[in-house]
Amino acid sequence: KFDSIIIDAPCTGSGTWSRNPERMTSFKEEEIALYTKKQFNIAKAVVNNLKPDGKIIYITCSVYKQENEENLNRIATENKLTIKQQQYLHGYKENADTMFAAILCK
Repeated sequence: KFDSIIIDAPCTGSGTWSRNPERMTSFKEEEIALYTKKQFNIAKAVVNNLKPDGKIIYITCSVYKQENEENLNRIATENKLTIKQQQYLHGYKENADTMFAAILCK
């Protein structure tokens, strides 16, 4: 069992589109649901490897609420975790990627 687990979740990558604008042309909206499901399944798979009072650090490079806040709420609720902190890291002002990061506790 681990004190902390980092989930650098596969995602749409929408937070990287400022430096990968070509990705916008091939993006399909249904990808959001596919990635959301993958993210949830990854989180569900690792929860049992977390020590009591352990933490999961959940990260995406997505700007979509479905992949971030909405999925995080589902992950927390269905796995009996508490969301301690969540925020967007707005990189576009710094010529960097925008990311979402959250801390969930057991």
